[in-house]
Amino acid sequence: MPPTRPSSESVKTLLLLLTFIWAIYTFVWKEHVVPSFQEPKIEINSAIEAVGDADSGLIRLAIKIKNTSLSSVELLQDNWALYKLVRLKSGTEKQFLKRLGAFLEEGSTSGSIERSSIVKPGALLAAGSLDLGSLKSGESTSFSKLIKLPPGTKEIYLNFTIPFSPKARPTETDLVLQWEYDRNDGMIKPLVCKPGLGVATQPAKRRCYGHFSQPFRQWQKQNNIYSTKVNESFAVQPRN
Repeated sequence: MPPTRPSSESVKTLLLLLTFIWAIYTFVWKEHVVPSFQEPKIEINSAIEAVGDADSGLIRLAIKIKNTSLSSVELLQDNWALYKLVRLKSGTEKQFLKRLGAFLEEGSTSGSIERSSIVKPGALLAAGSLDLGSLKSGESTSFSKLIKLPPGTKEIYLNFTIPFSPKARPTETDLVLQWEYDRNDGMIKPLVCKPGLGVATQPAKRRCYGHFSQPFRQWQKQNNIYSTKVNESFAVQPRN
């Protein structure tokens, strides 16, 4: 008995079913479901180079940010800060071994311990804003700025954190992201504050919360905020 050939209607039905499955996989699973399972990530590259001769004191700060995740991300406003790097005396052998022990116990995969000196951020030299908008998967954005350093500056320290969210824009809450210069330790720090109150308002009269406070952590969780930090030191070398 010869095999039964499928009817044209059966073939059409099968083709429609395969097309439907392909469309679901391509436009729903790959575009929406898979990215929703992946934690959003960004890659940051920063560079500082001297511009002109040694006496000019000019440097160029360049920052490039790439969205390496499958979903789009919204880059929230950040304030970069450039500090003078201060080297302190090394202290005694006992102090060095204590610092070394604490460093090894911390298990840090970056940074270093020096016997000859201790480095820390010094005076704030320059600061600025990064308001870079949104990035689709695989997209990049860049920032470049010329900065005039005080005479005699030899080492500098770059510090900033890029907060970002996989949402198109974080939902409206009773707190908004702001930044403040802390005169006690000379560092620029993120805050979340009640909206409508500018930075010029006295801190005592503003309802603001620091980075390690419970309201700040709740704001991050509620808005699904991630962050990538950059802490780098540079030796200022004149261009040949």
